[in-house]
Formats: sequence, C-alpha cells, structure tokens
Amino acid sequence: MSKFNLNDEICERLLSELSSYTLNEEYTQAALKKLKGVLESIVVKSNEQEDRVAYKDYRHKSRPSFVYKIFKNISKNNNLTYDDMHDIVGTRLTCLTISDVYRVRDLIKENSDIKVIEEKDYIANPKKSGYKSYHMIVEVPIETEEGIKRIKSEIQLRTILMDIYAREEHKIRYKGHCTPEDGVILERLSNSLSLYDWIFENSFEYDKIEKDKSSEESLKSYRDTFDLLSGLYGDLHDKFEGFIKDLIDNYDGNKDVLHFESRIKPIESIKRKIIKKGLHCTAEDMLYNINDVLGFKVVCTDLATAKDFTKKLIEKINSTEY
Repeated sequence: MSKFNLNDEICERLLSELSSYTLNEEYTQAALKKLKGVLESIVVKSNEQEDRVAYKDYRHKSRPSFVYKIFKNISKNNNLTYDDMHDIVGTRLTCLTISDVYRVRDLIKENSDIKVIEEKDYIANPKKSGYKSYHMIVEVPIETEEGIKRIKSEIQLRTILMDIYAREEHKIRYKGHCTPEDGVILERLSNSLSLYDWIFENSFEYDKIEKDKSSEESLKSYRDTFDLLSGLYGDLHDKFEGFIKDLIDNYDGNKDVLHFESRIKPIESIKRKIIKKGLHCTAEDMLYNINDVLGFKVVCTDLATAKDFTKKLIEKINSTEY
C-alpha cells in the first residue's frame, strides 16, 4: 500500500465503522453459530454416500482485519462501509470434485433456515486472475430483543485444487507484490489445476449401492451389532478426541497444526464397506475387520511436525489404561 495521509476525517470514519462492528458483534457471532449448524447438517447429508466435503472452515472477521479492509478501501477512494460488508461472517466448504460443489450448493439453496440472496459462479466464469470458486451471499435470521435481525454472510464452495490456487494467489497477490512474472506463474498454475480438476471429475464414478430386499436382510445383523456398540464407539471417540486436542494445544502457539476433525463412520458407510468386502466378515468380528469406524484427521504444516505429533499421540495412548 502506498503512503496515505491519516487525517482527522479518515480517523473519524474508521472509528465510526469500528463502532458499527462492535455494536453488531453479538449478532454476527450468533449468525456464525447458526450458519455453522446449518452447514454441518448439510455436510452430513452430502456425505451420506461418500465423504464428499473434505474441509470446513468457519470464521468471524477480526477487528484488525475489518479495520484493514476499511482502510484499504479508503486509500483507493472507495466508500466501503460496515453495512456494505457481507463477509463479517464467512464459511468455506472444500469439496472433492466440481459436481460436489454444485451438489452442496443445491442443498444450501433448499435449506429453509437461511436465504440465498446472491450467487457468483467463478467456476463457470473464472476471474481474470484465474481464481475459481462458487460464492453465495446468504441472510441468516437471528432473534433479538428488537425482533428478527438478518445478518449477511458469505459462503465459498470450491474443490481442493481450487483452494490450493486461491491460497497461493492470496499469498502472492494480496499479501506481497505481484510482478508480471508472478501473474504468468499464477495463470499457469490455475490452468494446470483446472485440468486436474477436470480429470478427477471425469475419471472416477462413485457408484451408489442399490438397496434391495436381500441386501437389507443380509445386513440386518451388522446394523444391530453397530447399535449395540454405538455407546462404546462414542466413549472411545471422546477419549481419543481429548488426547488429540490436548496435544494440539502444545502446537497452536506456532500454528503447526492447521486442521483437525473427527468422526464416527455412519452405519450406511459401514454397510457399503461390508458389501465391498463381500460380506465375508461376521457381525461379531466387525470391529476387527473394519478398522476405521472411528476416524481422526490432523493436518500439520510439515512432515517433521506430523511425525512428532504421531509419536507423542502413540506414547499417550500406550500410557493410558482402558
């Protein structure tokens, strides 16, 4: 950013916009909580057949980030105000394929708890920079003492490869100084990743398992066993999740752990896996034949951190009595 004269008028405007941010913070935090609940249910619905949503990010724009955005627009002679911003509350769902992006989009549009007011398809119509993503502006109704308040929020939907490009572009173009040479590199990166997105989209078919009467009868014992063991799965899940979160607290200061999520495999997913195995395992041996009923994912910044984290987790597990 070039040198900019921070005069009294600009200071007053910054303080006024920051005041609006503070006065509405309780509402925007509530909107984030509600929107997260809505999207989590949509992700569960989308993942009924396969785990089609890889990452979920939810964030509330911080005060420094908000002030910086206002200041940057003032420096460009833009009259951006708090009321113009629709990304104080922001969410991003990163999917496996392009068709998954549109499938999740449709589920969002069908949900009655939020209202879609604007859509921008940067996948079908990429930005000149090569950026691709699907943006949705939604209204999240929040109950307040004064009545219903509708908070605008932004949802971004993209594939993993689109996300790689977006992060790299943001780092180069917005956090640094993008030279013409950098622009050429970014264009090539966008084209390459788009090609692989297309290959991935068209090279694999995710077959749905046909549910007929015979398969349902064959799998009844597995469902019954799963129901009996669900309490045990829940207890083990909570215990291991606690182990991992305690370890993550030791890394957060250096931001060495980027992402963590956990899950208990749904019964429908277990049934599909049993079918793929040819129904060779008995219900009683299910725990031994399906070793990912409980799943945990920890994404670290580098391989050394991942190895150290794994080592400490194993030590913690081995030293715990069950």
